[in-house]
Amino acid sequence: MHRAPLTMLLDTDAATVAERMHRMIVTRGWQDPTQLTAASGREFSLICQALSLRVSVVDGVPELAEYEAIFLRDEVSVGKSALTVSFDHHLSGAQFISPVVRTYLEQCANIASDLHAVAVAWHPSQTLVQSDYFAEAVAAYVQDGAFPALALVHFNWENDFATVRTQGLGWFSGQEIALNSTAANHFRSELMRRAVRLVHDIAVNGPVSAPQILADLDPDQQIQLCPDPSGTLLNARIVHG
Repeated sequence: MHRAPLTMLLDTDAATVAERMHRMIVTRGWQDPTQLTAASGREFSLICQALSLRVSVVDGVPELAEYEAIFLRDEVSVGKSALTVSFDHHLSGAQFISPVVRTYLEQCANIASDLHAVAVAWHPSQTLVQSDYFAEAVAAYVQDGAFPALALVHFNWENDFATVRTQGLGWFSGQEIALNSTAANHFRSELMRRAVRLVHDIAVNGPVSAPQILADLDPDQQIQLCPDPSGTLLNARIVHG
């Protein structure tokens, strides 16, 4: 089984979480092909909306000290147990298919809400997200809103904030972004707006495979896109058009 990209932190012990998970399966009408109906079972194989998922519940939480906190309240504790959700083993590469990802994130948000998760750790970007914000951002995305970039992608700043580089976008597309600008008056917030826009486009539509020029938010500018030879990094530059 592939390593789960998502871990939920919960403030109750694993046995209690597993019992709640069993009840949730029944309430939502999800299929459990393995027939794990015993209250002590902490491994689940689920089919929901035609998507096969693997869920595991354990006592204790992983080490997340290096993760970027996203909208976490000061009083949030680290939790007593952890729940992971991954694609089933036969779905290799499913994270590159946008409709599948939407369904996966939607079901993760449902589980987090029903089990009252404290926080959600998204491992590809090393972000630790407040559970309610995660659920809201995913709900908006499922309803054809913006990709939840702030929750699922980390933005690293380089060269005195002249360049922003993504971490975690590659999980969805196989490609990260490095965006910079030739304009001396481009503030950090303006680069972020454009970076988030590019993240949405690539997460939804797939990686950029050849050089392109995009219209910028400013009509006097354009964004030049040039993937590196491996295709794993998209170099993006804002220039005057």
